[in-house]
Amino acid sequence: DGHRCCPLNPRFKGSTWRGYCFLHIIQLSGKMILSFFTKQPTRKKRTVKVAVSATQVEEFVLDGAAGTDQGDADLVQLLDEDAAEREAVQNQLPDGAARNEHDTAVVSKVRVAAISDMAARGVAVDAGESKHALQLIPWVCGLARKVHDSAPVANAFAKLVDQDKTIVGQTQTLARRCATRWNTEYDSLDTALILEKPARKLLKNTYLNLTVYKSTDAQWDLAADLRDVLEVEPTLMFSRGGQSRPLIAEVIPALESLRRALNEAANSNEIANICRVAAYGGSLVLNKYIDLIPQCEAYEFAIVLSPTLKLDWFKANGRSSTQIRRIRESIVARY
Repeated sequence: DGHRCCPLNPRFKGSTWRGYCFLHIIQLSGKMILSFFTKQPTRKKRTVKVAVSATQVEEFVLDGAAGTDQGDADLVQLLDEDAAEREAVQNQLPDGAARNEHDTAVVSKVRVAAISDMAARGVAVDAGESKHALQLIPWVCGLARKVHDSAPVANAFAKLVDQDKTIVGQTQTLARRCATRWNTEYDSLDTALILEKPARKLLKNTYLNLTVYKSTDAQWDLAADLRDVLEVEPTLMFSRGGQSRPLIAEVIPALESLRRALNEAANSNEIANICRVAAYGGSLVLNKYIDLIPQCEAYEFAIVLSPTLKLDWFKANGRSSTQIRRIRESIVARY
């Protein structure tokens, strides 16, 4: 910890040298948004089987959590399977448990603030909209999982996709969760919407026992709204195991662009209220960490020393003349 290191090493500058994992910050913003669209129901502990790969099935014991109507058996099954899959994906990461505990605490606190702030602005979410939203990601990811894990369902869906000549692009199946990609829920939503026609036809097949994945027009509309919100995530494609790493001078502008885009979504009257609240929550997470960037001089210096950004970038992104003068004086003093 920085406070303990300072007395031990007088040259250590504490928060001035503190770095942040910007990928984690972006992931945390995404988790904030998605928290409105997936949740475990209240229940006793139960064991759920989930396929963690094409050949491996694991069992997970799910603890009780705040949730929804116990009487809806299909919903309970859908949320159980989704919770088990999310836990399986999380467990594939070396620091999954500790990070998940931290992220859950941050998301829970910011979520309350987002709901309160947006309600004060007249953007409220009623109980019915909230309940339908909680089913969205479990439904989309659950259907993708079923298409991949069940041969009869996979074959039926492949035929429907092949018969649909209106599909644009090369998408042939539904994307499922992947431990090595942080924006995997966006991929699932995007492919589901691209393949909406064959997916709707698949769900009408009474022989495949897909009633748990039944959908409504309102859910498809909500899926499109959420996809549009998640689409504002930076185009810098991070991966946990990727070979290419963006420069700080690329990442910080991307964070600023993401924050602006989320604020625009929060102010939009063209998407569902719950998507607006979720987008605002995502922007609050970014605010929390972007406001800490000036504490570490290396981040601001990286912008100033970038030949395409320099001090002009700070002016274009709303920094005051006093802040810009401080940055100029700091880098002159350093070098």
